[in-house]
Amino acid sequence: MKWKISCILITMISLVALPAWALNEECAQCHQERVNNIGASSHAGLACQTCHEGAVAHVNMSSKATVHFDLEVCAGCHPNQYGTYIYGDDWKTKYGGSPGPDAVNPLPNGDADLWNKLLDFENYNDIIDGYGFSREYNEERSHNVMIKDHHDITRGKKETCMQCKSTKLAYYWDLKDENEEIRDHEILNSTIVEAGHMAYPVTITKGTMISMYTDRDAPYPNTHEVKVVVRLQGGDTYASFADYPGANYSDPTKTGYMLWSALYALTINELPQGSPTIDSGNGCNHCHDPHKAGLDLTAIPSVSASSASPCSMPSRTTASTLRTRQPHFTLMETPR
Repeated sequence: MKWKISCILITMISLVALPAWALNEECAQCHQERVNNIGASSHAGLACQTCHEGAVAHVNMSSKATVHFDLEVCAGCHPNQYGTYIYGDDWKTKYGGSPGPDAVNPLPNGDADLWNKLLDFENYNDIIDGYGFSREYNEERSHNVMIKDHHDITRGKKETCMQCKSTKLAYYWDLKDENEEIRDHEILNSTIVEAGHMAYPVTITKGTMISMYTDRDAPYPNTHEVKVVVRLQGGDTYASFADYPGANYSDPTKTGYMLWSALYALTINELPQGSPTIDSGNGCNHCHDPHKAGLDLTAIPSVSASSASPCSMPSRTTASTLRTRQPHFTLMETPR
């Protein structure tokens, strides 16, 4: 984290000698709306490369500019918000739930039981009948361990879940290239995934390519079907839907493991070792528009059930379009 904060400080110092607009004008040739938004926000004093390493080289088309999804990037200028977001009290909270020793019979090593909501209220499951994670989750835990809790629970899980658990996936979901084709995303470092719901670990190898989108034009009963394709480097291809050319459907359990694990690996793949975002899965830009320097609450499912994604990411959508776009999935559409 220290080197990232140092980079930010160095860039900010350079702005004293050269106005941010001069540094951003090259970016505006392709990203005019984003540059305009920055200029009209409280981030107006920042150059694009303050948060996007490689932006200068990207202008020359020699490399890609970095899009960050880790909390530490914002921490340099917003230490208080960062500190409270990653805070965990490591004890049972007022409403039940932070991890810690059993409150009645604590063990010496402080490593014992995790507090279960059912210990507070034995009929909790009856009230939220149908919600799949009430037993395994240690409520009420902070967002700072959101993807860790999802990773650790023993119930089965699907690719759809990751749209809310991962800022990176929310950003890349449905993202298209210049030819309006769904874009592939590459795993840059081989990742071994051992999740609570899996009977064995799987390896998502370096060079694996992943595409992910929601088919909003599919006829019923596949309306809004989530479609994820994972192509291992020099290996098999796995798809979350039927009839994808060349996909391996011989072992449905393994297919499920590979699809979920690939999305998890993509989430954490480029994060620095020890980053709190590895446990959180969320960057500040999950709910905050970094170009406008403000909240976009219409993008949060709990606020607007019609949201297409938990992350607005103004490079692709705006608050007005999010209000009208269809959701990635429809709650309760499967009969029980």
